[in-house]
Amino acid sequence: MKLEVIEKKEEPLFNRENIKVNLNFEGKTPSRQSLKDKLSTQLKANSELVIIRKIGQKFGSTSASCEARIYKDVESLKKLESQKYIKNNTKESKEEAKEGEQ
Repeated sequence: MKLEVIEKKEEPLFNRENIKVNLNFEGKTPSRQSLKDKLSTQLKANSELVIIRKIGQKFGSTSASCEARIYKDVESLKKLESQKYIKNNTKESKEEAKEGEQ
């Protein structure tokens, strides 16, 4: 998977950065968690403070666009981000869903 940062916008009032990324991959669309890990290593950020907001892809394409937010601290993340996005971006929620299916 290759990531190319298109736009990086600092929002000091909200203690975060908005990031827009184009990604190229082979096979299926990468999971939020793998995208989050790759983005955090590339931008040298804590993966717990990265929230993937949107992954957009055209049908059958091996490229996609992604919108993410990188927070400076956990308090800002919990205060400003919707619970829906926090839940979608945590490893625990994915593991609990798998256990619930079995």
